[in-house]
Amino acid sequence: MTATRVTELLPVQGDTLTLDVDAAPGPVFGDQLERLTNGAPIVVRDAVRTIEGETVRVTGKASLLGVPDMNVTATAAPAPDGPVVTVRFHLIDGPAGPNAWRFSTSFPDLPPFYAGPKTSTPRSAGTATEPANLLDRLVLSDAAFVITTADAGTDAVTGAAIRAGLNFVALCTPTGLVGMLGSVLSGGGPVRLSGPIVVPKPTERALPFPSTPALRFPWQLPEPAPGIHLAADLGIDETLGGALRFHGTGLRIYTPTTVEWADANPTYWPTFAAVGTLEVPSADLSLEITTLNPSAAHWMMLVGAFEGVTFGKLAQLLDLVGGDDLAELLPGDVQVALGALDSISLESITLYVGAGLKIMAVDIGVGMTDLDTTVLPGFTVRSLRADFHVADPFGKDRHLAVSLGGGLEFLGAPFEVHLVLPEVFASARLTEDAALPLGALFEEVGLPAPPDLSINDLELDIAKDGSYSVAAVIAEDPPWTLDLGPVPLTVSDVRVFASR
Repeated sequence: MTATRVTELLPVQGDTLTLDVDAAPGPVFGDQLERLTNGAPIVVRDAVRTIEGETVRVTGKASLLGVPDMNVTATAAPAPDGPVVTVRFHLIDGPAGPNAWRFSTSFPDLPPFYAGPKTSTPRSAGTATEPANLLDRLVLSDAAFVITTADAGTDAVTGAAIRAGLNFVALCTPTGLVGMLGSVLSGGGPVRLSGPIVVPKPTERALPFPSTPALRFPWQLPEPAPGIHLAADLGIDETLGGALRFHGTGLRIYTPTTVEWADANPTYWPTFAAVGTLEVPSADLSLEITTLNPSAAHWMMLVGAFEGVTFGKLAQLLDLVGGDDLAELLPGDVQVALGALDSISLESITLYVGAGLKIMAVDIGVGMTDLDTTVLPGFTVRSLRADFHVADPFGKDRHLAVSLGGGLEFLGAPFEVHLVLPEVFASARLTEDAALPLGALFEEVGLPAPPDLSINDLELDIAKDGSYSVAAVIAEDPPWTLDLGPVPLTVSDVRVFASR
């Protein structure tokens, strides 16, 4: 599109600018009007249009999302892929006053969201107070809704990042929100807070959350789910435990826009977290980690769940655990087999961080699916997973513990087993209902064949010497019926306890 055609965008008739589906090339405005106004155009009154070089600028007032007579600035400018139209709806100009806009003004049916420091909002005179929604407690300035057709851009006032669709932008003072992280914030002033707002269409009422285990939070999805998504870069770059680097730290806030949508989509719960990158030099790993309680003043828990992350040897986790001795805790046959493995999968980590950013403890989960162990006489535990706990990893009271997980078969049925070391004691449970095939046996002795006997639940405890005890629930559903003549015999809900 030529510059001349760009200057034809955002036409003002009299003193009115009408933002409809044809306000800009592409589908953005049509999509947003369907979400925000049920398809009706947004009317900008008292509109004044100017052209500066190749950029069209219109100022005026408009109403949107429960806010009447907002100042509005609309621009149209050329870009390499065609003209970009951006409309900024000014919610707060400069610092917020006592009766300034807040999120519940535009989204009055927000689901409860009481993360962060505890404060209250009075309901009415003489009644109890209720906790204030986290979004309404944000200390904001220069806040705005921004609709843009640009795939990526920057808000002209705050410098915050924007993307195609509806965005929220503001400057935010994170006082009280970041707890311990606040002690290492650089500058101490406001940070840019921004992100997409996706108001759900009627067809987006129910949205299944992807089953991928590593996808635990809405901001990890490829495209934003319906709701309010906010992010702020905190500019933190710190060393933990001597060699770990914790950087790229930012706040993440997500909430559905209504209680109704939240109830219909319970996996999309309101979430407040801090995220960052943890560099582990000894293993050459760069990991995305999260803390779900960033407002705590004296501690924080950094967690990560991973898929497809591998490293060579357990000794390479030195920078995480303060030593190269993790393998020494494992059974001898596992230690020998580890030497032939090309890689080990890192499945999870948890860092417990205290005052002064001291690492108090570390939990690490690793997968060794190609390894088995016969540490339990008479049983083979397959597809191993090891969970290490290291207390005071970089201090004088350093202590290690480990447990193993995996699978085994008992009576031909699959079990998931948890094995505690070094005592070598295991407990296992059925991973699915199992059946004892009794029909062939009864037919062999000339009796009517009964249905297979269903085992609904079975727990197996195994000791170091191979002895075990069994607790089982049998024939709970369906029951076991024997055809013995005029009156069948029905057996149900059997409890069995045995040991060997």
